[in-house]
Amino acid sequence: MLIPYKVDNPSKGIPQITLGLIIANILVYAATTTNFLVINDEALLKWAYLSGQPSLISLFTHLFLHINIFHFVGNMYFLWLFSRSVEGRLGPTAFLLIYFIAGIAGGLVQGIFIRTFAAEQGIPILGASGAIMGVMGAYLYMFPWSRVHVFYWFFLPGTFEVMAFWVIGSYFLLDVIGGLISGLAKASKGVGNLAHLFGLITGFLFCKAIRAKRDTEALSNVKATLSNPADFSEMSYWNLLTVLGAEPDNIEALKTLMDRAGGEAKKESLDRAMRSAGPDLIQKAPALVADYLTSKNGDMEIYQPKHILKLASIMKAEGRHEDALRLYEMLVQCFPNSEDAEMVFFRMAQIQWDQFKDATAALSSLYKMQSHFPNSSLSSTAQTLRRDIQKSSKNQK
Repeated sequence: MLIPYKVDNPSKGIPQITLGLIIANILVYAATTTNFLVINDEALLKWAYLSGQPSLISLFTHLFLHINIFHFVGNMYFLWLFSRSVEGRLGPTAFLLIYFIAGIAGGLVQGIFIRTFAAEQGIPILGASGAIMGVMGAYLYMFPWSRVHVFYWFFLPGTFEVMAFWVIGSYFLLDVIGGLISGLAKASKGVGNLAHLFGLITGFLFCKAIRAKRDTEALSNVKATLSNPADFSEMSYWNLLTVLGAEPDNIEALKTLMDRAGGEAKKESLDRAMRSAGPDLIQKAPALVADYLTSKNGDMEIYQPKHILKLASIMKAEGRHEDALRLYEMLVQCFPNSEDAEMVFFRMAQIQWDQFKDATAALSSLYKMQSHFPNSSLSSTAQTLRRDIQKSSKNQK
């Protein structure tokens, strides 16, 4: 007995479509079975895809029917095991297209086989197996080097790891053999081998047609490391770059790379990584971007003035006033003609006075604002702040 039980290919977020499909299958199974064990005859004849009396609606509904509890549990198990990574890579729309196109294609081919070769006609076709094999075909295309953990029981139990292409390829081979045996025996009942085969082929070709991204062996090895509770600090420099090549916004990997960016070459790698992550990283990890710009002399060309202004505001709100002040200073240095510079000078003066009581620096910022923007809309507010600073300074003397 061989049962895959884990894939070293962690997915991002909650696989909502996968969960939705499993819930839908549970509800349909509960409604169409007797005591949650075996499908009832009425549902079988009404909603299964009958090879002798095919209909368009049954091509869809047969994907949610299962003959018994073992058929149902097995399919849902494999759906959960492989679909999370596929949904995470392709997104909900493409994932659903693969699922239903593969399932319908598998049902059609199985029905044609029964009508053409089988000795017994009118056999119902049911189950999500063709659709799930389509998901596995997509997995094979995108993650061929992904490690799969397999449980075995031959006299004694144990586990081993193997590449995904060996696992899925073995199922493909078993279905080829099963299909040949069914064809030679003109059998129509039992496992729908052709539905499995054409479902898998459909999923694989769909991903090839849309040019879905494929993981390299090196990236799969890194993901295998990430799938276990491991510290990024233990990962090699080149593996970090491999992770960031596939996941530019991986915050933990970026933090680790930043900690190691001591030499000039590594600083260039950090700049490239931050450039790939882009300004959207400000919303996800503002402290990381602030540290990159202020402590690592980061590449300001990655960001526009509005991005720096937003980041500085976040730092100020979080109480990191020194970082906020440094970001404002960098903004006016790099973008002196920006329309935001007027507001930046004023905010600099506020922080310099309110947080650090540095009257000289605050008055200097207000003077720069007035000289650069003589008709500033903030003139009256700036005058009030200037008077408060001068008054407080005199009282202290």
